[in-house]
Amino acid sequence: MKLVVTIQRLGGPVIEWVGENQETYTIGRGNVDIPLDEPKCSRSHAIFYIDPAGQLCVLDLDSTNGTYLESTNIDSARLNVGSSLLVGDTRLTVVSFEPHNESTSPYYIEDNGTKSVTLFGWPSALGGLSKKKLDNFLEFFESTNKKVDKRK
Repeated sequence: MKLVVTIQRLGGPVIEWVGENQETYTIGRGNVDIPLDEPKCSRSHAIFYIDPAGQLCVLDLDSTNGTYLESTNIDSARLNVGSSLLVGDTRLTVVSFEPHNESTSPYYIEDNGTKSVTLFGWPSALGGLSKKKLDNFLEFFESTNKKVDKRK
């Protein structure tokens, strides 16, 4: 996917960040895709990804101080152009996103006809999540998938 966000630390300049050709983008202080110079940000804080409906989403990676959509602490959420996340005193605003093309889709149909998903690039990002956070993610993912199935 292609993702463009602006990043602004409280009172600081607005910086535009552009990512291309990845399935996910991790936000954090460590060796991540979107590094933040933010003391309240965890090393691997949150991850952007595209859900089955082609909608941009964010998943908090069991961060210490939380991820906020507008003023609400979230575990995971769908985002729109203009959505603002708050990580500590740093605001990330979605400027644009383009979902991946079908050739890189993480979904495939098994021989028995069931739909399965491969989470490209996620094992390292999701590996440190608590069981509760993983359960929350799976619940969110399954509910999103049901909404997609109803649109068929």
